[in-house]
Amino acid sequence: MEPKSGVLILQRGLDRESSPVHHFLVQAVDKGTPQLSSTAHVLVTVLDMNDNAPVFEQPSQRCVVTESAARGHFVTLMAASDTDVSDADKLTYSMVDGNDLQVFAINSASGVVTVWNSQKLRETNHHVLNISVSDGVFTAYTRLLVSITPINAHSPTFRVAQYSARIQENAAPKTSIAQVAARDVDSGRYGDVTYHFIGDRAHKFFRINENTGEVWTSEMFDREAQSEYSFTVMAMDIGGRTGFTTLHVTVADDNDNKPVFVQSVYRVVMEANTTLGTGFLRVEAEDVDSGVNGTVSYDFHISTPPDTMEAFSLNAETGELSLKKNIPELGVYWLAVGVYWRAVGVYWRAVGVYWRAVGVYWRAVGVYWRAVGVYWRAVGVYWRAVGVYWRAVGVYWRAVGVYWLSGVTACWVCTGVLWVCTGVLWGCIGLLWVCTGVLWVCTGVLWVCTGVLWGWRSFFEFFVVGQDGGRPGLHSHVPVSVRIVDPDLKVPEFMSKIYTLTVPEDTQPGTQIGSVGARFDGELEYSIDWGGREASPPVSVSPVGRLTLTALLDHEKDRRLSLIVTATPTDRPELASSTNVVLEVQDVNDESPAFESEKYYISVAENTPSGSNVVKVCAHDGDTGSNSEIRYILKETSPLVEEPVFTLDPYSGWLSLNQELDAEIKSTYELTVIAKDNGLPQRSSTAMVVIEVKDYNDNPPQFASTTSTPQVLLLTTSCSV
Repeated sequence: MEPKSGVLILQRGLDRESSPVHHFLVQAVDKGTPQLSSTAHVLVTVLDMNDNAPVFEQPSQRCVVTESAARGHFVTLMAASDTDVSDADKLTYSMVDGNDLQVFAINSASGVVTVWNSQKLRETNHHVLNISVSDGVFTAYTRLLVSITPINAHSPTFRVAQYSARIQENAAPKTSIAQVAARDVDSGRYGDVTYHFIGDRAHKFFRINENTGEVWTSEMFDREAQSEYSFTVMAMDIGGRTGFTTLHVTVADDNDNKPVFVQSVYRVVMEANTTLGTGFLRVEAEDVDSGVNGTVSYDFHISTPPDTMEAFSLNAETGELSLKKNIPELGVYWLAVGVYWRAVGVYWRAVGVYWRAVGVYWRAVGVYWRAVGVYWRAVGVYWRAVGVYWRAVGVYWRAVGVYWLSGVTACWVCTGVLWVCTGVLWGCIGLLWVCTGVLWVCTGVLWVCTGVLWGWRSFFEFFVVGQDGGRPGLHSHVPVSVRIVDPDLKVPEFMSKIYTLTVPEDTQPGTQIGSVGARFDGELEYSIDWGGREASPPVSVSPVGRLTLTALLDHEKDRRLSLIVTATPTDRPELASSTNVVLEVQDVNDESPAFESEKYYISVAENTPSGSNVVKVCAHDGDTGSNSEIRYILKETSPLVEEPVFTLDPYSGWLSLNQELDAEIKSTYELTVIAKDNGLPQRSSTAMVVIEVKDYNDNPPQFASTTSTPQVLLLTTSCSV
């Protein structure tokens, strides 16, 4: 300031931002004596000019936006300031770079960043925006990093509704059989899923990798015990949303069971007049394996004699034995009988020859005695001739007569000698006939012996082999005996070749279930056989053929039992006859439905849409038919609720949301599910379903009070100079 003129002179530049007002005291002093003075306050206000650039409050800024943000959703405030007072209302905001997709918008006056294009918000997880602010002269820049936070908007979905897998019977544990896969279109961690079995039953047989969905076995499988398994697999994301699929596992058969014949031995009595081609016996073997492994073919055992295979034919598919040759051609029974009668005929012929020889002998004796008589007559004639001779000496003429008489006598003597020779001849012939008779007798005895020898072939005994079609194949064999008897010979005769009896599985032991008595003129002993099993048959047979149950039957274990009842004559055991008795075990409702798990634990996000499936409960019933049909019922926990939160499909077992959830109102639900079968009496079981509602950020923060009256304590100081 000029001391004389009082002119205020600026010595250096002013900065309104540091000192907007300068205040000082000016004193004026005169030169008189005494000096007098006065003072004045001088206020210098510095007028602003645009000499400062705008400044953002932060050199860079980060914020998070959920991918479900709608258009206009607030993102952040890009706050900037300018120390120039004149520019306070002139700042302009804009996005310089990073917003090519036009996802965001910024208010040029306020700097508020909002979502503009929500459809493209989730195309990238991060957005880097360059924001500028200008006061018209100067411009400042900052960086805004917007991270897109995924939300759990979608549930996992499996590629297929049901997976089918096969496991070889007797495969070693830890054999991988399938890999289930679910997809969750949510991004980030909400797109990751884990896999779980629903229920405890599946864990007895299988394991599942929670991260990859690979399924492997935990033990060896026996197809004959159970051939199919079906389980529910759940995919769950971190937000509690779930998806479900069914894993159906079929156990492929391994040829680990050999055929088992229905009877431990087959015996049949066949009449000798059976015609060619007649089937007289059917052997049957059962193989519990499936497919070709369970297909049984039949053949004669390698030890079967050739003449047996020539006598009978065996159907390789049905196991039926039939007559291949007429029985007379077999040389078995009728040949033996014919030989017997031939021997008898030879015997009687020999006897006839013998009697003929005896007749010849007696004829020869008669001739002999006649010859003797002729001889004695000749001797008498001779002596008479001598007498006559002596008399003839005296009487010549009479001697001539004697001469003729002597000639006649000589003739009679010769005739007697001839008869004697003839008798001797007949005696020799008689001896020849006797020898011939003895020969025929010997021949008859030989034929009788031959007949007895051939008679032994009326009984055939051999083995039949049952071979399955597996590779390698398994086989078993059974003895078969065939006895051929005279048609007039009576054997035990059953009324039917097969008896089929239906027996409810709850029939108590001691109950008579049927009768299979055989007709026979004589005493019979009955026995029962069921294929050589170690355990005793569940049925006994009385001395008169009544069948009585001796043990409880189980339809779930054996639905069909095949038994053989044999009737054996006490005096002729070789004439035993058999019949087949089939027990059809009728199912009764003796099995209750069994849930896969007694308690189900499920997590559900509260933003899960209404109508979504939550969990599938599943129960199995070991009965068959209508007794195994199951209906599911959701037990009412609160009868006062007009609209239930959950609904349960009575046939599929799917538990679904009936209305939206709110974790802030109720975070846990405990439901009771009842499974009822369709049998009489009806049986049921229950399971508990525990549902945990996972919270979702669906509520904004709220102030405790809409108005506030702040109180400020001002501190002042004073000083004096």
